[in-house]
Amino acid sequence: MTAPATVLAAGTYDITATITNNGPDAALSTEFGITLTPSSAGAFTAAVPSVGGSCNVAADAVLCTSLGDLANGATLTVTVTVQVAADAAVGTALVGDGETFTSNTNVQDPDGTDNQALVTTNVVAPPPPSTTTTTTTLPATTTTAAATTTAPATTAAPTTTAAAGLPQTGSSDTGLMLAAAALLAGGALVIAARRSRPTDLGS
Repeated sequence: MTAPATVLAAGTYDITATITNNGPDAALSTEFGITLTPSSAGAFTAAVPSVGGSCNVAADAVLCTSLGDLANGATLTVTVTVQVAADAAVGTALVGDGETFTSNTNVQDPDGTDNQALVTTNVVAPPPPSTTTTTTTLPATTTTAAATTTAPATTAAPTTTAAAGLPQTGSSDTGLMLAAAALLAGGALVIAARRSRPTDLGS
């Protein structure tokens, strides 16, 4: 018989019994039975033979009958499912004890020592949760310098200042005093002479 070495509490697993007739005669009316201990840690839930027949499934025992006749060297299998108790303690050993036999009393097995087998599955603790490291990559940032435009310097237009007229001096009594101005025009010096009105001396 085969079964997994370990199982978790509240898990399920299968026990597979392979039944082979080693001869020399045919095995008539073959049957198979299996028990489970401790019954507080698990229970049988199903049993399926590879050939015709029927299986009676109880929590701690399974009996499969009417499996037919096995010729010398022929093989059949029975798969039994076990449900582990949710409160099964870590370290508990679940033992399946299987046996094959015949209901035909006229058949004698010359070697009955190979008609029984044991298989053990241990309840283990669940593995620790895995640690996942998450890395976040920020998008690249592009900095664009603002373009600065400098307006060309403005050249001030030359300022032309008109020559102010000189104030008039004198009075009507003394005559009109014309302003004298010196202008340099085309390299010639032009001088405006002052003109005085003659004074009326009377007769």
